[in-house]
Amino acid sequence: MSLFYKKLNDTIIYGNTLKPVPFEKADGSFVFEYASVNDNFNAAQTATVKGGEMGGRTFFDRLPSPFNGLGVEGNYTHIDSNNPGDQYVDINGVTHHEVPIVGLSKNSFNAALMFEKVQWSVRLAYNWRSKYLMTTNSNGTNGSYNYYPAAGAAGQNIGISLPIYAASYGELDFGTTFRPIKSLAFSLDLNNLTNETAKTLMGGYANGTEYVRSWFTSDRRILLSVKYSL
Repeated sequence: MSLFYKKLNDTIIYGNTLKPVPFEKADGSFVFEYASVNDNFNAAQTATVKGGEMGGRTFFDRLPSPFNGLGVEGNYTHIDSNNPGDQYVDINGVTHHEVPIVGLSKNSFNAALMFEKVQWSVRLAYNWRSKYLMTTNSNGTNGSYNYYPAAGAAGQNIGISLPIYAASYGELDFGTTFRPIKSLAFSLDLNNLTNETAKTLMGGYANGTEYVRSWFTSDRRILLSVKYSL
């Protein structure tokens, strides 16, 4: 088991920032003006990552053969991250800085049932992670729209930059290897046995509501391989 606390300076952010842009004057000289663009830049504020992890593995080697090859393994990680240098703009045009670090799930765990013998190696594993931030400035979820508060009222131009999250996702995998002799191995790997579909979510709406934005299906996958070593 371990606990951790980290501070990160100059994290790389992709979003709206000011960049110097050269403009040519009538006399042929150049002058630099700042323009609002979407680009990579270093966050001015310090990001933090804190949390803990715990895990373990054991084999039931006191059981009678062949059950003494059975074992279990598992780990769990909790992460609380904050990156105030990043931001998103919600559907009402309000800027928010309570943003986690891109790519870090708050909770994740892995659990595996194992069987190990001289000739056999078998593993059934389930891996899961909670949702995590992918971007605060994605193509198709930034820009602006005209809001009309009432019929006949003048429109208000509202700029947005909605956050995109990867939804929580878990996958069950199976793998086995048979070694009839030391130099030869036959392996079978089955991935995504439950045929899970990965989704992305679009946030930035009232009351923390999130909407599914896209689906990605990788299907079940089977890999059969043979390895021979001299």
